[in-house]
Amino acid sequence: GHNLEFSSSIESNIDSYGYSWSMEAEGSVSASTDFNMAYGVWELEAELADTYGKSIGQEKVLAWAKYGEMEVTYTLGDDDPYDKFVIQVSNDKRFGTPLFRTIGGSSKCPGEPNTMWRESGLGIEAKHAAGSDNYFVLPGKPALFDVIITNDSPYREGHIYGLLLTSTETNGGSSFSGGNMLDLKFSINGDNTKLRPFGDLLPLHDVPSTDDTGNSINTKLTLSVEKGNLSNEYAGIFLKLVSECEWQMSRDLL
Repeated sequence: GHNLEFSSSIESNIDSYGYSWSMEAEGSVSASTDFNMAYGVWELEAELADTYGKSIGQEKVLAWAKYGEMEVTYTLGDDDPYDKFVIQVSNDKRFGTPLFRTIGGSSKCPGEPNTMWRESGLGIEAKHAAGSDNYFVLPGKPALFDVIITNDSPYREGHIYGLLLTSTETNGGSSFSGGNMLDLKFSINGDNTKLRPFGDLLPLHDVPSTDDTGNSINTKLTLSVEKGNLSNEYAGIFLKLVSECEWQMSRDLL
């Protein structure tokens, strides 16, 4: 898909320092004189005073700060052109680096959290094949089932899925999974080389969702089961439909 490039920048105070001081001095000088003078019935009295003062002061303030700007460039993209993502981008308050959070969209293999999984909506069902009585299978004949796959994926896309054969039973209360199905022989549409209990995935390529007119359709496969030597009655046979891509990714991690 298309890659989008973004950049973000943030300015922050890396370091700062400041100080201040002040000084003030004040002084004054005073002088006064008193005198009396009398003449006959007259009396004169006077008082003289003189004051002189001066003050001086000084104040100094110093401050500085160091700022830094960090720019981050990042690219968002996906190899699948049909994947869509809604990303919330924020900045870390301390380091200024971008933080990414997926809050919506659609994705496929792997399905990302908080998105619509494009490979979801798959259904699988097994029915007795028409004309086949699987409760009373003749000697030397296989039990036949119709495997119906419904692809209701969100965008009605054809996807690659896979079938896994497993079991929900144990044999006679033992600790071994698989019940008594381990010696049965299974085939899908005549192919008996890949489908076996707890074996590899049987790929199903481009399982369709709709026909050429846009109407929903199902995919039908024929499952043939040949009797083994351990029993005449079997239960707990389980077919699972999974994403072929995510299955391979999980195997690569083992």
